[in-house]
Amino acid sequence: MADGYLQAFGIPVERATAAADFHEAFATYRLSDADGDVPETVRLPDAASALRVAGQWAMLFDQSRGRRLLVQSARIWHDLGHGFGSFLLEALAPGQLSPRDMAVRMDYLLSLHQPNGNQPAGADRRTFGPLRYPQQQAYLAVAIAGMADRIDVDPRLFEVSSAPAHLLGVAPVGSMGTPARVYWDIARSLLQDDGRGSARVVVRHVTRMAAAFDERVRLAVANERLWANAAAPVDVTDLDLVGITRTAANRVGPDVLNDEMRRVEVELPVYGQQAFDLAVRLVDEWPGDHGDRDDYG
Repeated sequence: MADGYLQAFGIPVERATAAADFHEAFATYRLSDADGDVPETVRLPDAASALRVAGQWAMLFDQSRGRRLLVQSARIWHDLGHGFGSFLLEALAPGQLSPRDMAVRMDYLLSLHQPNGNQPAGADRRTFGPLRYPQQQAYLAVAIAGMADRIDVDPRLFEVSSAPAHLLGVAPVGSMGTPARVYWDIARSLLQDDGRGSARVVVRHVTRMAAAFDERVRLAVANERLWANAAAPVDVTDLDLVGITRTAANRVGPDVLNDEMRRVEVELPVYGQQAFDLAVRLVDEWPGDHGDRDDYG
């Protein structure tokens, strides 16, 4: 199947492998003692970004390696207070998320939507600073909704998700620039835990995201030299699409979600179909929980 992805994308496996190797090597260097003169505020985001890119490339030819790299990236982003890291961990390694820690993050998120904005006990403004951005809030909301059966979700989160700012929010999220309201709609649906109803909401959104992914890739493919050399400025694996489907599977069950995904009658273009098929495959093949914390330094 991995060869099928690369064949569809028209990228030689050796180029994809080289891209993954390069970005992983850069991340290793950033996290090493040899790079100790660079402050952590620079080293850790650099390493997390490089691991993310390496993981996205590896997903096209070695999904086990891709997951390992993405979980390492997610762990760093999560520890830096980014909702994206929590989102990716809930999707790929939910066992690495502490329910107590996520409850504190939820309280902080809710405090940002209260008139007085009081900071909850246990919340470090320096750590959770990234959550002041709407994109990181949207990611965190989906992560919390995905683990709603493992933590005591404050009912106010559903109220916040239904606020006009989130029902209509247009802040671009992720590499595809998906409107924030999509993530809040998914979070709201998963919080309701409507089984197939929640799954249908998720599938409707990820189908549209797959179509948007196809359009973005087609623009990148137009530059044949950059594309064939794995140098085009585009994410070859849409982590938002993968993350949303995996998180939804954690919440409603992989069988329910995959059944709804296979009912999709929309004929997606080739690159969009590859992205959609990858999401289906990961729901099928990856267990819902994965081991221990990855140590990044």
